[in-house]
Amino acid sequence: MATGSQETKQLELWLNKHREGDEAARDALINFSCDRVRRMTQRYLANDPRVHRWESTDDVLQVALLKLHKALEKIKPVDLLDYMGLAARQIRWTLTDLARHYYGKEGIGQNHATDAAPGQDGLPARVAAAADSADGPEDLAMRAEFHELVEGLPEDQREIIDLTVYHGLEQKEVAEMLGISASTVKRRKRDALITLSER
Repeated sequence: MATGSQETKQLELWLNKHREGDEAARDALINFSCDRVRRMTQRYLANDPRVHRWESTDDVLQVALLKLHKALEKIKPVDLLDYMGLAARQIRWTLTDLARHYYGKEGIGQNHATDAAPGQDGLPARVAAAADSADGPEDLAMRAEFHELVEGLPEDQREIIDLTVYHGLEQKEVAEMLGISASTVKRRKRDALITLSER
């Protein structure tokens, strides 16, 4: 999404109308976010078979968009970047809530008995096999913690994570949005991931 593109101009127009109280503009913003949130949700669930056995993409999408709708009833983002940050927070909170709900101490997934043939750690074989293919950082607990820790990042690093991870933008697109170089985007993302890893 390049700054000055038709898409950006349209989003800015909707944001202006939303600040004036236009409910149709709020709905248009949510519709715009729908595809991005869907892609993020699909990636998350594809890498987490344990949650995917309980929730579908559309279920998670609906919760995240409902959170965004409620947030926009109270908050009037001042610009496109502010809106993207608001939307990213709703995605983070939704994914964090899911992880806690199913795999927290009292979570149904943590304590659910299944008739499927057991795999490692008592998980159904198909779930355990899929989990084996994930890298360490893709482990559910790591991801749940990741979403929570992003909130504590310095603003410049959090913006980069919001735009690249939660909105799926390329580094070049982010650089154009923020008015910085692609190398700066790359450095800030690297620094953010190092910070998250250390924490």
